[in-house]
Amino acid sequence: MFKCPLYSGAYDAANSTAPEKRHHGLWFDKFATSPLTSDSDDSEKQEWKTSWLKKLPSTIGNPQRLEEAAHRQAELIYRCGGRLLCFENTSPFATGLGRPHPVENGFAWHHSLSVPYLAGSGLKGVTSSWWREENNPSKGDERVASWFGTPDRVGDFIFLDLLPTQSVNLVVDVMTPHYGDYYQDKKTPGDWINPVPIPFLTVAAGGRWQTGVLPRNRARNSDEELSELAGTIADAVLWGVGAKTAVGYGSLQRDQPSENRAWETHVAQVEAEAKASKLAELPDDLRELQQRFEEDEWAKHQDFFIPGCNRYLDDYPNASSQCIEWICDVALVRLGDKYKDAWKDPEKPAAK
Repeated sequence: MFKCPLYSGAYDAANSTAPEKRHHGLWFDKFATSPLTSDSDDSEKQEWKTSWLKKLPSTIGNPQRLEEAAHRQAELIYRCGGRLLCFENTSPFATGLGRPHPVENGFAWHHSLSVPYLAGSGLKGVTSSWWREENNPSKGDERVASWFGTPDRVGDFIFLDLLPTQSVNLVVDVMTPHYGDYYQDKKTPGDWINPVPIPFLTVAAGGRWQTGVLPRNRARNSDEELSELAGTIADAVLWGVGAKTAVGYGSLQRDQPSENRAWETHVAQVEAEAKASKLAELPDDLRELQQRFEEDEWAKHQDFFIPGCNRYLDDYPNASSQCIEWICDVALVRLGDKYKDAWKDPEKPAAK
């Protein structure tokens, strides 16, 4: 039996952790204990591999953490002048199958989010291969050096990781190589060779993903070039990313509505930050007044305005002239000229 090179008790601790709290990538990579021996036949190997993979939950990824990660990535992209891209995988997505693992096919897990992902380098490679195939660039083409770099020059753009924005569904799929003896031992291929099913993990179709591309130097790269590269990425991934793209895996369809929602969230956050910065520069009593105006009901309808102002003046009987002037300006807009002069003197009946 295979022994884990881990501290005593680590395996039991890992398996006793509730699935919703477990780091599935760490569990997948480090805690696969196989009962198989060199004498085990193919059916035993197949049965153990499949049963072990099915120990993983069918749905993984903490929704709150994924939402936070997507928001952080989107803010990084927008504030660095990049382009955000959102996708839906319209076919199963397999990533990291070439990594070594006891079940013969590995899987690429994000180190902190514990979900499948595609590294930015992989996304860059897919885009580069597709673009070269479509455009057949000449040797020394400046676009190649600018977009993807060369051995002597770093590229002008940074490709970010492709991350899920919501929980994903895992499915145990199976590949059945029919000519294993030919591939491994160079024996003559034939129909008499028994196929050997090999299970592997995939992400079911329908997952939501996000990535982006950043300019390395905003002064050197134009918005038009950045938009063109973003469009090229969207075209490239439509043909597939990750493993087994030749048989239809990993196709990503651009999700424009999600991109629009991310932009609207960014705009709202920038406006909120600007508003908070402006409030921070005000005197304490005027800042308190404006915050009450925005948060309480008296900002919603003119019938609540006078009671709201009265409550404020009761709390701040020595309100500064700036506060009274601000109330006058708001009163002029909401209630008309007849109240403006009254607010200049809080002792007048109209103000009380």
